[in-house]
Amino acid sequence: MHTTITITGMTCASCADSIQATLNALPGVEAEVSYDQGRAVVTRPGEVGTERLLETIRAKGYGAELTQAAERTDGSLGSEQGLHIAVIGSGEPPWQRR
Repeated sequence: MHTTITITGMTCASCADSIQATLNALPGVEAEVSYDQGRAVVTRPGEVGTERLLETIRAKGYGAELTQAAERTDGSLGSEQGLHIAVIGSGEPPWQRR
């Protein structure tokens, strides 16, 4: 399973490194923590629950919240609604073409 967690309270890259090492110490967990983005992207087995990840980060003194619509079992991350693209200013309207 893939999980994205928003992390608050990090003040430097060392904070991110510390959180990442702690998460990676959990059985079967592979985490990448970004100080710049303020988040962790975690791949985890089903037996390691989301709440355990959040509690692990909070125990180190940081804020942690599950990013909305970020947990999926199909290996992808993001909104369940999908991507919508609007094309604006793509030329003159068809009724004005000659």
